[in-house]
Amino acid sequence: MDFWDDEDKLGEEEFEEERNKEKDRVNGLPIVKKAESLMRTILAFNASVEDNEEALELKRSLLSDISAINAKIRGAEAGEMYFLKMEKAVLVKIHAVSIREAMHAFDMFGFGNPEYLELIRTEIEEFRMIFIDWVASFDRTKGFGEDEWGLFN
Repeated sequence: MDFWDDEDKLGEEEFEEERNKEKDRVNGLPIVKKAESLMRTILAFNASVEDNEEALELKRSLLSDISAINAKIRGAEAGEMYFLKMEKAVLVKIHAVSIREAMHAFDMFGFGNPEYLELIRTEIEEFRMIFIDWVASFDRTKGFGEDEWGLFN
């Protein structure tokens, strides 16, 4: 074994350590914790809703929305560029509003346990408050480049 092999191995270990620290940081964020809680609640709610044609479409929509929320939050946290973080935040908001609106549809059609519907509405409101703080934490001076669409410059 020569010197370069030891250096490469140390580099890999350091890289793995840094990756684990970043993963722990992201997993500890209040918005990530709330999104995961919302995911669990939606999964339990979906399991409680009887399958029929209309309900299945609403259930698929809920799963799509909450999955996108979790992915976009993690995507926003993976980088530093302000405008990219804001783009992902807008998508998170759109999907959260879609979940809130789906609760109205479930209610209107009489699908699902009303207690679950109210619980999800409450969780969305809690998520919204955490979301506001999360977006406020974005550093406008970080990163490089411009939003070519001109929204977040």
